[in-house]
Amino acid sequence: MELLDNIFINCIEDYAHVGLPKDAEAVMLIEVDGDREVLDKQITRISEICKALNARSVTIAKDDAEAEQLWVARRSSFASVSAIAPTIVGEDCTVPRDKIPEAVADIRKIAKKYDLKIAVQGHAADGNLHATILCDERDSELMVRVENAAGEIFKSTLALGGTLTGEHGIGRVKARYLVLETGTDGLNLMRAIKKTFDPNNILNPGQFLGEY
Repeated sequence: MELLDNIFINCIEDYAHVGLPKDAEAVMLIEVDGDREVLDKQITRISEICKALNARSVTIAKDDAEAEQLWVARRSSFASVSAIAPTIVGEDCTVPRDKIPEAVADIRKIAKKYDLKIAVQGHAADGNLHATILCDERDSELMVRVENAAGEIFKSTLALGGTLTGEHGIGRVKARYLVLETGTDGLNLMRAIKKTFDPNNILNPGQFLGEY
């Protein structure tokens, strides 16, 4: 289950022309597998659920070629947004699945607050959202706003019961916020484990848990 917001939809259409509705707030791509009898039942039930939850339209791929064309949209996402911004800051925050709409709404509010363009795509089945900040690293004032916005996205994620990363890990931007999720004791435990396996601090020094 993959989520693409309106910014991604428009960039993908301009880039790959796969037929996504450019006026839609978001598109959900859902794939199922199994034998034919099971597939038909799953597809019918998923379609019923989507319609009951007020999906504007539900499109079912007629064959493998049409299904592949839909996945071209997802695979084209990052390439497509690179056409409108020279720098892409991609953060991955994960929230409980039922909090995805609230998380996306928070990201939009944060984007407006800092006058930024933030596109959202995600792996909706596990709540892993990629807040993709479109910017230009040559503009120092802009990058300050980017960092502040990222910090607010992290805090929003934790407030919704989520975690700072679903797959990308903790890097320089997130490191200062990790204590908000783990607490001081948790952070100190991680430092102790790293020191045990890396006593000379030669593995990624200073990035994740700091020098010791």
